[in-house]
Amino acid sequence: MQPAPLSPLRLPAFLFPADPLALDLGYLLRLFVAGWFTFLFLRGRGIAQAGACAGAAAFALTGYLTLHLPMHHLGVEVCLPAACFAVDRALASGTRASLVGVFLVAWSAGVGGNPQATLLLYAFTAALGLGHARRSGIGSLLRVGTAALLGALAASPALLPAVEYIRRSSSPHDHLPGLDHFQPGALLGAFVPGACRASAPPGGVSPYAPFPIGAAVGALAVLGISRRETRLPSRAFAAAALLYLLQAFGAPVVSEAIGGLPLLGETRIYKYGASPFAFAAACLAALGVDRLARARPRAALAAAALVPLELVLAVPRTRPERVEPLTAAPYLDFLRRQEGPFRTFGILGALPPNVNAPFGIEDVRIHEGILDARFDLYRRRFLDRNGLDPFFDGSDIGEWTKADYAAAIAEARRFLSHALLEDAAERTPTALDLASEESMRYFDLLNVRFLLFGPDQFAAARVLAASVPERYRVVHDPGASSADLLVLENLRAYPRAWLVERARAVASPAEAADILAEEAIDLRREAAVEGPALPRPADPPAGPGSGVRFLERGESSSLLEVVAPREGYLVVSETHYPGWRATLDGAPAEILPADVFLRTVRVPPGRHEVRFEFRPASWTGGLLAGALATAVFLGFLAIPRGAAREESPLPPPG
Repeated sequence: MQPAPLSPLRLPAFLFPADPLALDLGYLLRLFVAGWFTFLFLRGRGIAQAGACAGAAAFALTGYLTLHLPMHHLGVEVCLPAACFAVDRALASGTRASLVGVFLVAWSAGVGGNPQATLLLYAFTAALGLGHARRSGIGSLLRVGTAALLGALAASPALLPAVEYIRRSSSPHDHLPGLDHFQPGALLGAFVPGACRASAPPGGVSPYAPFPIGAAVGALAVLGISRRETRLPSRAFAAAALLYLLQAFGAPVVSEAIGGLPLLGETRIYKYGASPFAFAAACLAALGVDRLARARPRAALAAAALVPLELVLAVPRTRPERVEPLTAAPYLDFLRRQEGPFRTFGILGALPPNVNAPFGIEDVRIHEGILDARFDLYRRRFLDRNGLDPFFDGSDIGEWTKADYAAAIAEARRFLSHALLEDAAERTPTALDLASEESMRYFDLLNVRFLLFGPDQFAAARVLAASVPERYRVVHDPGASSADLLVLENLRAYPRAWLVERARAVASPAEAADILAEEAIDLRREAAVEGPALPRPADPPAGPGSGVRFLERGESSSLLEVVAPREGYLVVSETHYPGWRATLDGAPAEILPADVFLRTVRVPPGRHEVRFEFRPASWTGGLLAGALATAVFLGFLAIPRGAAREESPLPPPG
């Protein structure tokens, strides 16, 4: 939920940030929103209570929501029924209150933290609204569309930076002509929940398996499709569900077309589209219960009860042991006492990437499926040589053999036909040798000062420190405790900022990576800069009077004092990203990319102060666009339209 600070569904965590129960409440709130608004939508469409309850349970408890509950994109996807309900109400009544509802739902989806899911929600709701055109009239459709558009624009402070990030990032899912391709046999897992857990650890869920909608929902949905309805566009819903199945299971034309859409092209993954599919299936199941009720009322009630029962039973009974993320262990107290800035590297999941942020720990791993393209190039080339895991944890440290690698790929192939897997099958995994200068120099460049080891690795960490004392030393040893981590200090880690005396001019990040791969290059004194070259000085190396130190440092700004004996480049081991501004002694200074993805500023000889500030145009422009859209919407509401129409429910089926 971290990428969605403005989402209303984050309210419990915002009010009680140190209470893990607030996170649980936020997750349950998601399911409540999904189910309640599905019920309201179906009731507004004339579906009887039994069918509406079955549809609400089918969507709120579908495997996609329950098995992926902590994923941030659900903050958008659970709003789909609310968006459909709000559009229905606004088209039926045209009241100002109903237009405010459309505006708020569009805004909530926009700030939900995932532009891809937001795009699909807007598209699905727009298609549903267009189906009202003949009954509601073009005027009503334009008013509702305007409210939705202004609500989406009001979310610009969240949407624009997110889109900017996605457009300059890369993803492990963007190497395919379409989306991730399931093997056809895995389709069984959508209807037989146990099949989704066949290859996962006990109580876990395979990330490659399709999520379950349940056999009861599937059968009721078929029953709902079989009769033409005027209350719900059953055939349109069926077409949407079929479209999702075609793209998720790799139909070439459909998959390539969807993979080429804006935003989706950058993050091609089967999960986007799963929420509309589950909602369409839930609505069709509600129609099935309604149809069954006409002939056999008791059978309809039994079928409606079977839907939640089956889906609840599909949730794994056993779960991994819960670790409270805000409970501080002794190693955290140790790290907090150290002078910074510095980064860490958790070995074999010792500190999972999604636990870093609550503790304020900077780690080189990122718990995200898409990464800044420059950093991703550096990661794949120098940190994660196998190039398959965005949040790598050193699990290839001499432990994975070719046979282990092949077995893992064979297991993944049971569910997924993936181009990366085919490529990986031909390669021998490259082990990360923590004692090797060739491997660790690239971690040094990233200011990785501490390595964290879990209880299973304590002995190996102590041996490593003893065998390479010039690089490592044990600085925090928990003994035999299994509730703590062992910490090694990397004595050769670079500081967060330093001066280089020579710069090689390069034309691209890839060319910079080629230079960094040279073992002879001394990265402390030389950098590959996408800017003017700086020849090696004839004078001897700079003496102890030169250096860099932080005078101030925050999350979005920093001030450094630089003492340069000669002209050079100040290199900061932080990501070069649009929006960073620099000044040199108060005057604007150009920031250039260095060493693939770092930031650098050219400095003349002498003592100087260099300030960095993060002021992205996407954020300031988003604030302006959001404020303007909100003001326009308020003015739009003030325009008199005469008496509002009475709500007119959809006509009963023919």
